[in-house]
Amino acid sequence: MVDSNASFKRTDNHLIITPKEDFHGYIFVDLKLDMSFILKV
Repeated sequence: MVDSNASFKRTDNHLIITPKEDFHGYIFVDLKLDMSFILKV
């Protein structure tokens, strides 16, 4: 899954979304917890 404005890294049970512009952080998605996520800035 690739977006023009963000990069996606998929591990076994996690999805890390890193926006490329105007955002200095990432969205960490734990696939085990019903897609609940942690937004770190």
